[in-house]
Amino acid sequence: MEVPGYRLAQQIGSGASAQVFLGLQHAFGRPAAIKVLLPEAADDSAARERFLREAEIAQRLSHPNIVRVLDAGCHRDTCFLVMEYLRGGDLNKNLASGLHMQNVLLVVKGIATALDYAHRRGIAHGDVKPENILFNAQGIALLSDFGVATPLGQSGASTDGLIRGTPPYMSPEQATGKALDARSDLYSLGVVFFRMLTGALPLADGRESAGRVPFLPTQLAPFDGVMRKLLAQAPDERFRSGAELIAELDEMRGQDLVPSAVVKAEPIATAEIDVAVAARPSRIGLSASPTRRQRRSALLALGSLAVAAVAIGASYFATQPSGLQRTLTYAGLIEDPEVVGAWQEAQALRSDPNQSLGVVVAAYQRVLASDSEHADAKAGIEAAMRQWKQDAATALDEGDYGTAEAKLDDLAAIAPG
Repeated sequence: MEVPGYRLAQQIGSGASAQVFLGLQHAFGRPAAIKVLLPEAADDSAARERFLREAEIAQRLSHPNIVRVLDAGCHRDTCFLVMEYLRGGDLNKNLASGLHMQNVLLVVKGIATALDYAHRRGIAHGDVKPENILFNAQGIALLSDFGVATPLGQSGASTDGLIRGTPPYMSPEQATGKALDARSDLYSLGVVFFRMLTGALPLADGRESAGRVPFLPTQLAPFDGVMRKLLAQAPDERFRSGAELIAELDEMRGQDLVPSAVVKAEPIATAEIDVAVAARPSRIGLSASPTRRQRRSALLALGSLAVAAVAIGASYFATQPSGLQRTLTYAGLIEDPEVVGAWQEAQALRSDPNQSLGVVVAAYQRVLASDSEHADAKAGIEAAMRQWKQDAATALDEGDYGTAEAKLDDLAAIAPG
């Protein structure tokens, strides 16, 4: 198997018709994720056409919450798709490590934004699921794999009548081969959201055959309305766009209805507490090795909510900010959710070309307000200012004086010198 310009290092994923490799660019040694069509699929003209169509669709989409496609084509008997390599793993991996509820909302909002962008360009993704939600090094969620994408208003079924997608996450209309629109993808995102919150699919068989969405546990009751609208069997009863969903989630946050909680797909072990507490003695005045009393206090805080974890069907921990959240944060088992949320927002704003330097710097300063020693936030401000200076210089060189003036005004507002 040969991909021009890249050396395939190791396999990092696989599917029914393709494998994904970690690749290294020959010229600069930069990593990339390279999706390669399996030889048996490459011999199938329809599979080959779908693969190249995925590449064509993905290359047309440029958005901070969509995985970038760098190159695509066929070389000899190998059809390939070169994508940016994301080090943060997929949603399943991140749930196993634990996500604070505020970060869960950031994931849902990020993917809803990506879907909204694709829908405005006439594309239905058709396969929204945890494996297709990836994270970069900054913890921002990106949507990947447009392998079964289809134009809005068309059926997701292939020419041979097979329904393409992943059954547990399909909308009722997708499962029956009907035309797809934005509401179908939002249904799939609803299934992902439900699983993030509870650790289970809406129904045991993964289908909405009964036409009823299970109620969420008491601790998550504020999300019931959103979930029922996402998972409504009739498309007309769902959110019409990702923007509508985001607005409703933002309203919940504004009304302080989001539980202070951590969702985690795997239980927290005693060894994790030992390592985490020992690694952060300066934050709570502990010695390098946690005492039995310190470890017991952390375990008791976790154990006090074991009943909630059993009732919900996932490892779910909820408490007031002064309780378990503080224990988990101090112990190093989770990052401070306020800092993480502010950091992710700053990174997202910096990657948005429509934002001013003042907005970006203010976002990083919110991170520093919660954590004055946050080295990445300090570096982010410096990097953003350097980029603005470089952009201003480039605009001047190209004779684009309007852009240059705007960039310089931004800089002058932040650093008058």
